[in-house]
Amino acid sequence: MSEILKLNDSLIGDFGEYVYQKYAESMGFKTNRVNMGEIDIFLKKDKDKYEIDVKTTRNAGQGYKGTRSKERKTIIYEQVVVTPDYIIINFDKRSPFSHLKKVKIENTEINYDDWKNDKDKPTKKINKFQKIRDEIKQNLIHILSDSDFRFRYIFRGSVSLTRWSSQPDSLPGSKKVITNFDYTIFIQMKYSEKNLEELSEIFIFKHSEYNKTIKLIPSNARQQKKGLMHVIDKENFRKNNPKLIFDNLKSFKSYADKKL
Repeated sequence: MSEILKLNDSLIGDFGEYVYQKYAESMGFKTNRVNMGEIDIFLKKDKDKYEIDVKTTRNAGQGYKGTRSKERKTIIYEQVVVTPDYIIINFDKRSPFSHLKKVKIENTEINYDDWKNDKDKPTKKINKFQKIRDEIKQNLIHILSDSDFRFRYIFRGSVSLTRWSSQPDSLPGSKKVITNFDYTIFIQMKYSEKNLEELSEIFIFKHSEYNKTIKLIPSNARQQKKGLMHVIDKENFRKNNPKLIFDNLKSFKSYADKKL
């Protein structure tokens, strides 16, 4: 079953989350797949609730050994190992399935076909994280509604402030994106005290200024494998364009009303 091993990291991750969610449901848990704020899936059984981050890999493992969130200490890290013939779920010490240590799911091909074709497969539901982002985006759209420029809106989640070190893949974007829009409005989120997300900063990137006042730098090896050869140097942008970074909607509106 070589086809599944050729999936990119995003798709193999999606497959792993699907398999885990199906397994949890077979064990009597209610599930809600959210993929927000470092949480992939919420599990619930009776009064017990669990926050799950599914870590999918093609390599043999005995459980997730990577970085864990310092902000979200309640997250449970479940490792899904995908091989051509079978799938293994290695359970975290705090997992509701920890007494099993691991479970082996036979026949990867059948599960792969189900993932591709099952019309009833679990879907992502609208959640509190998404509602917060949707509200911020609608406010931005309203602020810019009288402008003649074309705007692209990109969100980056809280995890990028705690565990990701690379520059965003979405900046500057493809040639088509750069051509079809005049500006990218980049919204950085952060964790809130209520264990959700809130606005951290808003960046304004004018596409015609790429490689001029907006410095582009070579992408890292992972990004180059995806065909992304250059990315925005956010640190340089922050240093040289502080007037294009805002920490609230009010200050963004004040600028937009005059400049956009």
